[in-house]
Amino acid sequence: GLLDNVISDYMWLRAVILTNATVATVGLGLTIPLAFASDIILGKSDVLSTGSVLGALIVLLGFVFVNIGATSI
Repeated sequence: GLLDNVISDYMWLRAVILTNATVATVGLGLTIPLAFASDIILGKSDVLSTGSVLGALIVLLGFVFVNIGATSI
Protein backbone atom coordinates (compact mmCIF):
# COMPACT_ATOMS: atom_id res chain seq x y z
CA GLY A 1 0.00 0.00 0.00
CA LEU A 2 0.86 3.62 0.40
CA LEU A 3 2.96 3.20 3.53
CA ASP A 4 5.01 0.40 1.97
CA ASN A 5 5.89 2.47 -1.11
CA VAL A 6 6.67 5.57 0.92
CA ILE A 7 9.05 3.66 3.20
CA SER A 8 10.88 2.02 0.31
CA ASP A 9 11.23 5.33 -1.54
CA TYR A 10 12.45 7.05 1.62
CA MET A 11 15.04 4.34 2.25
CA TRP A 12 16.23 4.57 -1.37
CA LEU A 13 16.54 8.36 -1.03
CA ARG A 14 18.57 7.97 2.16
CA ALA A 15 20.85 5.52 0.36
CA VAL A 16 21.33 8.07 -2.45
CA ILE A 17 22.22 10.75 0.09
CA LEU A 18 24.66 8.47 1.93
CA THR A 19 26.34 7.06 -1.22
CA ASN A 20 25.38 8.16 -4.72
CA ALA A 21 22.54 7.43 -7.12
CA THR A 22 24.38 4.73 -9.06
CA VAL A 23 25.39 2.69 -6.03
CA ALA A 24 21.94 3.01 -4.46
CA THR A 25 20.14 1.97 -7.64
CA VAL A 26 22.42 -0.96 -8.36
CA GLY A 27 22.05 -1.93 -4.71
CA LEU A 28 18.33 -2.39 -5.35
CA GLY A 29 19.36 -5.13 -7.76
CA LEU A 30 20.78 -7.05 -4.83
CA THR A 31 17.25 -8.10 -3.98
CA ILE A 32 17.58 -10.76 -6.68
CA PRO A 33 20.58 -12.61 -5.15
CA LEU A 34 19.11 -12.12 -1.66
CA ALA A 35 15.84 -13.69 -2.80
CA PHE A 36 17.71 -16.75 -4.03
CA ALA A 37 19.68 -16.95 -0.78
CA SER A 38 16.45 -16.84 1.22
CA ASP A 39 14.97 -19.58 -0.99
CA ILE A 40 17.97 -21.77 -0.23
CA ILE A 41 17.76 -21.04 3.51
CA LEU A 42 14.03 -21.81 3.55
CA GLY A 43 14.59 -25.04 1.63
CA LYS A 44 12.78 -23.97 -1.55
CA SER A 45 15.47 -25.17 -3.91
CA ASP A 46 12.93 -26.13 -6.61
CA VAL A 47 12.71 -22.48 -7.74
CA LEU A 48 16.42 -22.32 -8.46
CA SER A 49 17.87 -23.11 -11.85
CA THR A 50 21.32 -22.78 -13.36
CA GLY A 51 20.29 -19.71 -15.33
CA SER A 52 18.72 -17.95 -12.36
CA VAL A 53 21.74 -18.58 -10.14
CA LEU A 54 24.07 -17.40 -12.91
CA GLY A 55 21.97 -14.26 -13.36
CA ALA A 56 22.05 -13.56 -9.63
CA LEU A 57 25.83 -13.92 -9.60
CA ILE A 58 26.13 -11.49 -12.50
CA VAL A 59 24.01 -8.94 -10.63
CA LEU A 60 26.18 -9.42 -7.53
CA LEU A 61 29.37 -8.95 -9.54
CA GLY A 62 27.94 -5.82 -11.14
CA PHE A 63 27.29 -4.37 -7.69
CA VAL A 64 30.86 -5.16 -6.63
CA PHE A 65 32.30 -3.54 -9.78
CA VAL A 66 30.18 -0.41 -9.33
CA ASN A 67 31.35 -0.08 -5.74
CA ILE A 68 34.99 -0.58 -6.72
CA GLY A 69 34.60 2.09 -9.40
CA ALA A 70 32.86 4.46 -6.97
CA THR A 71 35.65 4.21 -4.40
CA SER A 72 38.45 4.74 -6.92
CA ILE A 73 37.00 7.99 -8.32
